[in-house]
Amino acid sequence: MALDYYATLEGGRGGYMPKYGLMHLLACFTLFDNEPQLVNTILDGFLAVTRDEIEAAARKYLRNENAPSYFARP
Repeated sequence: MALDYYATLEGGRGGYMPKYGLMHLLACFTLFDNEPQLVNTILDGFLAVTRDEIEAAARKYLRNENAPSYFARP
């Protein structure tokens, strides 16, 4: 995940414009969160998630009663 984040900072998705990814993230963090400095710290929050937290969230939300149902009628 860290490598993908750094790759995004360097070239965005596709890499045709150097530093486009950094500009995009700065714009998004400024527009939606009013915190452009998140570009420096957001990765820490993702990397701090533990295996136990992921398993607890999966047990809570990935349940049969939460599964969507789709009925197609001809």
